[in-house]
Amino acid sequence: MTASSQTPSTAPTVFIDRDGDTWIPNGTDSAGELRLVCPEPAEPGDQGDGESYPWTLRMVEVAFGPLTERSAVSA
Repeated sequence: MTASSQTPSTAPTVFIDRDGDTWIPNGTDSAGELRLVCPEPAEPGDQGDGESYPWTLRMVEVAFGPLTERSAVSA
């Protein structure tokens, strides 16, 4: 299943990028698009301080895709 199918699910969903980093939902933007954060990137230099840049699902998919959608329970 790919991230481009934003179908609602009863289980929480996370997205895994091509480098194996896990992106978790973090609300929606003003247009209603899903926002994601990557709290623990594989590269320590990618970890920032303070509030995360507000990545949308579409932006993550373009920059780090392809994304794999998984249940947060199994991630």
